[in-house]
Amino acid sequence: MNSTFNQDLRALVSLVEFFNRSRPSGDDVTACCALMRAASSAQLLSNLFKDIWGDVDKVLWRDKRFSWPSIPTGYQIPQHFVTAGADAVKRVNGPDDIAGRDGLMLWKSATREIEVMEKDRIDAIRKTLIKMAEGIGVTREEMDKAKDENDHFEWCIDYNSSLGDRLERYLDQLLLSVEVHRIATHKNDQLAAYQALKDVGAHARSISELFGDIKADAHKVSIFDERFAWPDIPDDYRFPEHLVMSGGC
Repeated sequence: MNSTFNQDLRALVSLVEFFNRSRPSGDDVTACCALMRAASSAQLLSNLFKDIWGDVDKVLWRDKRFSWPSIPTGYQIPQHFVTAGADAVKRVNGPDDIAGRDGLMLWKSATREIEVMEKDRIDAIRKTLIKMAEGIGVTREEMDKAKDENDHFEWCIDYNSSLGDRLERYLDQLLLSVEVHRIATHKNDQLAAYQALKDVGAHARSISELFGDIKADAHKVSIFDERFAWPDIPDDYRFPEHLVMSGGC
């Protein structure tokens, strides 16, 4: 799962960066295809966390072979489990010189090799779409209004907050909840384990929806919203795969 997440996240970021390099040259066909491919990478990421959320839902509610205690009103996970979980996550995060960087730590393999991706590279997705919208006269009021499933021109991403910061926060919450569940299960505290697993599902859903919103807005700009004028893609067009990861992407 680490490998899949890292690969698809790098592809998403690199494709948006490649889009931004292609447009100034006037190669709108390649730019449009890059944005469509970025949407596909975002969909893969959304599906990854949707599957986690779905399996948690199965274990908690849909599969009756799993039995859980009723959670009392106002129940909160004991603080010592939360503290122990946070300590475990901190140990996994690696050396202080890596953990202190302003970026997402991506585990590349079982060898504990770490790659740090700057959060600004992820937030460039939001900034790119804002710039695209401004280019056709779309106001921030239109981009910021609440979602409406009957509005063909709705925007899904929260354009008032950093995507990099939100993804980091959701991932931190997800990993903490996984550790709390593990520790509570080891201590045979079914109430805490149940609540922690509910939290895992909620955080996985938040991440899935974040990438789903990126996919929706990238497709909106590249395919569905006719206010963005793109040239037809020739039948014999070949996307320059070898150029996407160039330039430090």
